[in-house]
Amino acid sequence: MSVVFSLSSNVIVNRQKFKMIRSRRDKDRNPRYQAIIKIKGYPNKAQTFRTKKEAQQWEIKIKAAIQEGRYWDHSNAGNCPWNMQ
Repeated sequence: MSVVFSLSSNVIVNRQKFKMIRSRRDKDRNPRYQAIIKIKGYPNKAQTFRTKKEAQQWEIKIKAAIQEGRYWDHSNAGNCPWNMQ
């Protein structure tokens, strides 16, 4: 899988462009930015931030972790039978 990382809101994945930062507004009409990561073979991830720069940094961090093999999806961790909560 060839992935090119950049600080722009467009990421090139296998020679296809995908817009991965979405501009949104909250209920008080304040701007919010939603970073969306979709990579084949991994669960889709999305998170919302107050600034576009924060969203871009999170997107780059998660994609780098996936490519380096050190990504761990914690979203299902609460469903483990040995969860001690």
